[in-house]
Amino acid sequence: MPLYKGTTEITGGKLYKGTTEIMNVYKGTATVFQSTYSVDFLVVAGGGGGANGTNSSDPGGAGGAGGLRTSYGSNSGGGASAENALTLTPGTVYTITVGYGGNLTRSNNSGENGGPSSIVGSDITDITTVGGGGGGRYGVSAGKAGGSGGGGSLASGYGHVNGGAGTANQGFAGASPYEGSTFHGAQCGGGGAGSGGGYLHWPSSIGNYNGIGGAGLVVNILNATNAAAASVGEVNSSNVWYAQGGHSGGGGQDSTTGAYGGGGEPNGSGGADNTGGGCGGKISGGYTSNNTRGGSGVVILRIPTVSYSGTTTGSSVLTYVEGTDTVVVFKDSGTYTA
Repeated sequence: MPLYKGTTEITGGKLYKGTTEIMNVYKGTATVFQSTYSVDFLVVAGGGGGANGTNSSDPGGAGGAGGLRTSYGSNSGGGASAENALTLTPGTVYTITVGYGGNLTRSNNSGENGGPSSIVGSDITDITTVGGGGGGRYGVSAGKAGGSGGGGSLASGYGHVNGGAGTANQGFAGASPYEGSTFHGAQCGGGGAGSGGGYLHWPSSIGNYNGIGGAGLVVNILNATNAAAASVGEVNSSNVWYAQGGHSGGGGQDSTTGAYGGGGEPNGSGGADNTGGGCGGKISGGYTSNNTRGGSGVVILRIPTVSYSGTTTGSSVLTYVEGTDTVVVFKDSGTYTA
């Protein structure tokens, strides 16, 4: 039975007795009114694929991280401040899409872009993120624009291609090997949610010359213990990182940067799933259906437990109670009914 003010049905919004908000109204055991409620979100798109190269000295560009938007904490992707929380209306169905990681382009072995992630509902401004840009292959295709841009590359006799642009308030550009009159190196990392991709450099004494992927971003909307259990984000100490650009070159990533977020190692290692990390820049090998990819994305909702409906669909939905909130993790696409 609906609740009315005069002849107008009250279906959502806020209801007060004096200055005290009434969250729920019942007739017997039937709910006739539920207040709208605020929900924090994290939406990360899939990371871009890495491009092929000729060898470890002349690899393809690494994939950019998937675009990242969040209302939780202080910062969102691309240097933006955290966004406003969503206001959900009880009974409304919200569609969750989780983006896939990009692979290689079959025709020229440059990297493909990752897939977008989103929260869509009839009463909200949709939250959509752009898939990470694919890595560039010298002489063929520049790094692609994306949530964060794919890295460029160069090789002797093949020329060079620049990195791709990031998307405002989601991520940064991939690195380019060429600026002005100066070539900086063949190895170009993909952009990340926290910073742009890098070209080279480990100290020469270490013997590794790698394009370091742009830093990911710490978003502790799900705590580190539960994130590790859920296999989402990249956990380091008490922090959970997302959306790091892929690395490119002949050795391991530069761990001394202190930046994480699921970006793939050089030599074509894939981005970690459910992080939005970009794929590493590849050495030669060509296209196969089993090439490593950028990491898939993730969507996380943090909901006051008193308001949580418990109604979700999807093949990979996990829930965790943290303090007074229920955190709902979508590792694949699904829905939430408020």
